[in-house]
Amino acid sequence: MQTGHGNHSIQVDVDSIAQRTGYIGARLLYEYYPDQHSALVEGAFDCKAKNFQALSRTEYAAAEAKGNAGATTRWDLSADRWRPASADPETYAIIDWVCGVAAHRLEAP
Repeated sequence: MQTGHGNHSIQVDVDSIAQRTGYIGARLLYEYYPDQHSALVEGAFDCKAKNFQALSRTEYAAAEAKGNAGATTRWDLSADRWRPASADPETYAIIDWVCGVAAHRLEAP
């Protein structure tokens, strides 16, 4: 899944979608244009409440998260950090897609 607008795009790694304690986890690749840098984000999705929050973000100087990893920022899962789907259309699309895939994949035998 890919979405984006303006100077960036966001891709979800479908193989990274997994049930975690209290949330669905997924890895997202943010790519920024025109300067071609990127970031890998480990995200938490609350599919019942339709919320998202980043748990870690690693910066890369090159596109597609290639080359040496730069700074990594980590956050603890926190009730006050949830970003609702209603925040913007991009957030809505990512939450909707990840939660839809998770519902299908995680309930399959």
